Amino acid sequence: MTAAAVETLPSRTACVLRQFNRPDCDALYRAYGHLIATRLGMTLMVPVGSACGRLMPIIDRCPVPWLEATAILAADYTTARPLSLVDLVQHAQRIRDPKSPLAQFAHSLLNSFVGSDIDFAVALSDKDWRHTKIILAQGGEPCRVFIGAAGVRLAFTPDFLEGLL
Repeated sequence: MTAAAVETLPSRTACVLRQFNRPDCDALYRAYGHLIATRLGMTLMVPVGSACGRLMPIIDRCPVPWLEATAILAADYTTARPLSLVDLVQHAQRIRDPKSPLAQFAHSLLNSFVGSDIDFAVALSDKDWRHTKIILAQGGEPCRVFIGAAGVRLAFTPDFLEGLL
């Protein structure tokens, strides 16, 4: 991570993490040099050195299995493909049945990532986003990881973008 990439992060990254965790937890988790927040099917990881805002209380524990956390961190920014926010939104809206669990998950992810509330949109906590697909465990479902230039990562499964991006 370059110094220029760190300087571009907004001062509200701790708020973004807390909002991502809610309503389940107000604390921030720290493991593998990252602050970690989770939701059903999603994991958000922000490098500790680039996080700003009120960072207390912090729990030194990983809220997801360590194999998942290390697989998310192993996703390489330089080999990942550029992420078009326009394409992301368009593909999420193309899910046939808007009341299906997959469509509801896609809407939840989009709301967290680009969000209607600009103060809590994950996409604004980094820039120059890319995406890649990983497998978290042998025989497991594919997982998509969005990676920002400063190292912010948003991983999610099910991968509703499979074959679309």
